[in-house]
Amino acid sequence: APSGQRLVHEELALQWVVCPIAVKEKAASHSWFFFDVIIKSIGLRLHGHSLLAKSRKERFSMGFKEDISKIVKAVAHEIVKKHIKDPKLARHLNISLAFFLQRSEER
Repeated sequence: APSGQRLVHEELALQWVVCPIAVKEKAASHSWFFFDVIIKSIGLRLHGHSLLAKSRKERFSMGFKEDISKIVKAVAHEIVKKHIKDPKLARHLNISLAFFLQRSEER
């Protein structure tokens, strides 16, 4: 991306990390969508810029990797927190996170 501009997956991850808790809670039921957009954006970036030949450590910025780590930790925390109060949402979050992690491992 040109200097000072973030890619779609970088911006979405950043906004997910910095948005208010109330927004995160409302977006939780649509986590599958946000994870899917991140994965598709990553795939387009890797394929379109021939980055698959680079080592995994070189493909993404440190900031993006940190944001993804924060998202995974936050979603895992939500799963644990919601599993009694809202088991349906907890299950949905768990499935969304599992598919995201599985698909990101393929990249």
